[in-house]
Amino acid sequence: VPCALMNNSSILCQVASNLGRMHKLHRRQDFPNDIPRDPVMELRLKKWGKGALEISESCTSDMVKGMGLERVVSEEVPWLTHWLLSHASSVSGQGLDVVFCHNDLQENNLLQTQYGLRMIDFEYSAFNYQACDIANYFCEFTMDYVSETSYPFYLVDKTAFPGLDDQRLFCAVYLSEYLETPIRISDSAYIQPLLQNVERFTMVSHLTWALWSIVRAEGDEALNSMPNFNEFNFSLYGKHRLDMYFRTKADLTAKEDATQQMTMTNDQEALRARVEALEQTAKGVTQPAAVLGISTIVCALALVGTYFGTRQLRK
Repeated sequence: VPCALMNNSSILCQVASNLGRMHKLHRRQDFPNDIPRDPVMELRLKKWGKGALEISESCTSDMVKGMGLERVVSEEVPWLTHWLLSHASSVSGQGLDVVFCHNDLQENNLLQTQYGLRMIDFEYSAFNYQACDIANYFCEFTMDYVSETSYPFYLVDKTAFPGLDDQRLFCAVYLSEYLETPIRISDSAYIQPLLQNVERFTMVSHLTWALWSIVRAEGDEALNSMPNFNEFNFSLYGKHRLDMYFRTKADLTAKEDATQQMTMTNDQEALRARVEALEQTAKGVTQPAAVLGISTIVCALALVGTYFGTRQLRK
């Protein structure tokens, strides 16, 4: 399925339905018991990170050496895993269910047939967080490996990332299949938590394929910044994906910090309003009781400020 067609509602709905069905496979009684059930996300980040770091230390490419892979592997990988799982929820269908995933859903692995759309190439299939599979698919909207027939043999179009309407449509169809109950686009209680985790897991897609690309580039002329005309430049692709990871991280952390700040401000304003209301009614209350009530609210205000201040320092 060409990248240009992936936002077609028919394609979008078929992928959502097929993916929802695939994510239920492990529930079958005949599903193999010898497949490891731990999420593969962290394992691959660590394994490919170690491999990429070893290559960067031995290669002559200024571009690869300039990626700062030592810091990426030692700091970004642990931080990302912790940050994602700090939003954990036990509610099914919110993105953190560990299911059997495709893990490489992109235009080259989707086929249109007379019987409908089919997923192929299960080389990277393993158990993973469901949001990771969906996020990777959304990220692949922006990566075109087919249209570009000259160096570097791929195109990046960040504006091609599915819009909110398309994301909600996808999640509604996906959850209807996965949860086996009708979910409408307007059912925000179901769709919004999944979308929030999918958004966060886009960072996993970028970082995973960035590290994989450096590992894959070993032995290629591309690693030494001398790509062949007929070869895909994996090191350049890895640099693009790593850049996208850091941009996405900056956007998402700023967005969540703003949300926390707004929550803190709203809580403080509500408490101040309560204090003012108590002050207005204090004349009709005995003085000790009024003072006790106001003191309690003031202490609460101080605690809220201390709590949020501590969270900022821990970051």
